[in-house]
Amino acid sequence: MNAKMEKLRRKGLEETLEDAGNYLTDIAGLRVICYFIPDVYQVADALGRRPEVVRIKEHDYIAHPKASGYRSRHLVLGIPVCHMTEKSYYPVEIQLRTLAMDFWASMEHRICYKGKGGAGQGKLAGQQGLTS
Repeated sequence: MNAKMEKLRRKGLEETLEDAGNYLTDIAGLRVICYFIPDVYQVADALGRRPEVVRIKEHDYIAHPKASGYRSRHLVLGIPVCHMTEKSYYPVEIQLRTLAMDFWASMEHRICYKGKGGAGQGKLAGQQGLTS
């Protein structure tokens, strides 16, 4: 939960559960690993066609990779939750990628976010202009 509160702070929001629920779209999430790129698109399309969900946001980092080389398909879907007297939609982030993309994302995350003060210094080798 500390990472979520840090994200609220970076966005200039209050560090409350209420603001987390109102402004963060990645409180709940899941990752789907597929064998092939067409499978990623097929699963994303199938999820988006579900009549009970609301498509909130979508990023296609497979067709448009980040500068670091990160590739994945991200969907934020509103998932219905039925209460006693009403139905609410809660955002769930779904990341879809191949096994190779997942390996890259794991390494990038370790180097960029977990490597503070270590050999990675928070940057990928290619971003530092280093070559092997």
